[in-house]
Amino acid sequence: MEHALNERFFLVKKEKGIRKNVLCTMRLLAEKDVPSALDLHRKITLEIGDENIFCAEHTIEESILGKGFVIGIFDSDYLVAMRAISYGGKYMEEAQKDLQLHSSERDHIAVMDFCITEKAFRGNYVQHFTFLKAEEILYPERYHLHSTISPLNIFSLRNVLRSGFLIVDLKEKYGGYLRFILH
Repeated sequence: MEHALNERFFLVKKEKGIRKNVLCTMRLLAEKDVPSALDLHRKITLEIGDENIFCAEHTIEESILGKGFVIGIFDSDYLVAMRAISYGGKYMEEAQKDLQLHSSERDHIAVMDFCITEKAFRGNYVQHFTFLKAEEILYPERYHLHSTISPLNIFSLRNVLRSGFLIVDLKEKYGGYLRFILH
């Protein structure tokens, strides 16, 4: 799948009690963006600090390098949000089982790995509109979308349900953490 994405729009940035509109750019991340993507993921993982809510495991590099894609949102040159999607690698078989799909459907599955946003940019519906953009890129080839969310992560669960996902199961994943399975 070869896709182009380069959009500009304003997001509200909240900093030191002040809200201001900031012109941001949304684009697909490339190999040169891997270090900043890993830094943002590490930062958010440490902020959350609870693998019951957000798992530190990720597929950022694999997705950027061709087994999926990562949508990034930048304030100037600074990565402030990203959504990772994978359709190759170790999680595909697991997604197929979670969704109870026949093996003939495997090439039509995409795993919505995660969406993270810098604290100052939260509340801009980034999770929802990056999902819509990912869906636009994925369809019509990949129409079985798989996601997992902690029952403790109410904000993400609400956003994903708003995007049209349905809860199909609740089970332990990622070494014993309880997760909703969504399709």
